[in-house]
Amino acid sequence: MHSKNSTRARACVEYAALIVAVLLLFGAAVKAQSGRRAPKRTSPVVTVSVPKAVEKKPEPEKDSRIPLVVTMEDHNPFSGLPMFLAESIRDTVADSLRRSATLEVDVGTRGLTRGDAIKRAKSEQQLYVVWLQIDTDSDNNRTSSAAWTPDSLFLRYTIFSPVTARIKASGRTLPIRSIGGGGVLGRLPTSRGSTVYSDYYLKQLSLEAAERIRDAFTVEVPDVRLPG
Repeated sequence: MHSKNSTRARACVEYAALIVAVLLLFGAAVKAQSGRRAPKRTSPVVTVSVPKAVEKKPEPEKDSRIPLVVTMEDHNPFSGLPMFLAESIRDTVADSLRRSATLEVDVGTRGLTRGDAIKRAKSEQQLYVVWLQIDTDSDNNRTSSAAWTPDSLFLRYTIFSPVTARIKASGRTLPIRSIGGGGVLGRLPTSRGSTVYSDYYLKQLSLEAAERIRDAFTVEVPDVRLPG
C-alpha cells in the first residue's frame, strides 16, 4: 500500500515538473517572438556630386609704374653739333627718370622727327613718348651751324600720350648761360669747328628737363642736381 502511494506521488511530481517545463518553454518562445522587431525601412541615400573647388592661384601684381620712352630729335648733320651730344643728353635724362620708382623708362635707339614721335605714340597702348630737342635762343636759323652758340643751348621736351598722341606736357629748360660758365671747354681742331661742351652744364640741362618731365607725372623724387 505504501509502495503504491509512493509511486503515485512520484508520478504526480514528474507530471507536474513536465507541465512546468512545458510552460517555461512556451513562455520563452512567446517572449522571443515578441522581442523581434520589424526591420526598419531605409530611405535610399541620394548622393549629390559636388565639384571640387579648384584653388585659384593669386594673380601676379600688375606693374603700376608708368611706362615711357625717352627719344631725341633726329640729328641734323648741318647743325655743327656732334651726334654724341644728343645721345649723352638723352641717356642722362633717362637715367635721372629711372630714379623714380613709379616710372618705367626705356630709351629710343634712334633719332625721331616730330612726326615719327607722334606716330610712335599713336601705335602704343600705354607707353608715353618723351621727345627731346636741343635748341638755341640765338636769332640765327637753328639749321645752320652758325646758330649754335654754346651758351645759348637749352632743351625742349614734349610728352605725347599713348593712342591719341595728345601732348601731356611740354616745355623747355633755361639756356646754359643762365647756369653760368658758358659750358665750353674749347674747340676741336677740325675744319667743322665742333665744340667740346662741359659735362657739368650739359648734365644740368638734362637733369632740369628730367625734373620737369617728372613733374608732369606728379612724381616726387629726391633732389639729384649736381652741386654748384
